Amino acid sequence: MADHTGWLVKLDPATSRVLARQRLDFGPHGVVATADGVYVADAHGNRLLAADPGTARIRRVAPLPLGPIYPAAGAGSIWSGSAAAWSNPAAHDDRVVRIDPASLAVTATYHLGGNVSAVAFGFASLWATVQPGQLVRLAVH
Repeated sequence: MADHTGWLVKLDPATSRVLARQRLDFGPHGVVATADGVYVADAHGNRLLAADPGTARIRRVAPLPLGPIYPAAGAGSIWSGSAAAWSNPAAHDDRVVRIDPASLAVTATYHLGGNVSAVAFGFASLWATVQPGQLVRLAVH
């Protein structure tokens, strides 16, 4: 988990005991965990951080073409919409990016037609809420 005061924290799910902590230099805008890593979104810094799932130590930091927010994991990738609409409701940024977790490189960009406020992954599909009030399904392999 991460909190907006700038800590990445690994908790024991059975006891809620803190197992590891890592101080960040920003308030995270979402965290997603896989078996191989923990990925932390920095919307204001337009970057994604990869942390070790055991120690919470930062392994890599990669710049992105958008401010990632509330990333999701699925189909061997990390997915994120743009935080632009969160900081400026008049902004238009319809992008969702697919990120390779090994290199943190953007491997694809999808334009969904409206500001993407959240993404999730399930049923072999990326799901995105798109303003004004739409749900978009993107089947991926």
